[in-house]
Amino acid sequence: MSPSDYELILVNDGSTDDSLKICQTFVRQYQHLIKLYSQENGGLSAARNFGLQYCQGKYVLFIDSDDYVE
Repeated sequence: MSPSDYELILVNDGSTDDSLKICQTFVRQYQHLIKLYSQENGGLSAARNFGLQYCQGKYVLFIDSDDYVE
């Protein structure tokens, strides 16, 4: 799958650790692939719904902070 076939949307749900800084580093390195949005802490469902409003694709895959993807 080529990068033009997908989009990566990161939602910072009011994190209080260094998660936002780490995400910002990835966004700078991969601006063409990653979009980062932040909101005040609202929990898992609120973060997913918040991110869905920015999705442009036909399919959605949710990956959470405790998931590992190869």
